[in-house]
Amino acid sequence: MKEHSTSRNAERYNINLLKKMSRLQIQTYYKKLESIIQHGGSRNEQSIRGAFENLLNSYCEPKNFIVVPELYYKTKKNTSVRL
Repeated sequence: MKEHSTSRNAERYNINLLKKMSRLQIQTYYKKLESIIQHGGSRNEQSIRGAFENLLNSYCEPKNFIVVPELYYKTKKNTSVRL
């Protein structure tokens, strides 16, 4: 159940972020998504990840923000966690 709630929060975050982006950036993202789905046949996170990362970068670069795709860190129990 927690996973579903996290997914909903991520979806809300994505929607709020898209509201602040230019229409051209968003249109480019959706065209890329269509192409990925058409050629790859999948809508899973790994398949569409690159397109979303490009969208984030196009928003962040003019503001001098840096998108860090994933962070890894070691816990106290010496296990790796990916964020």
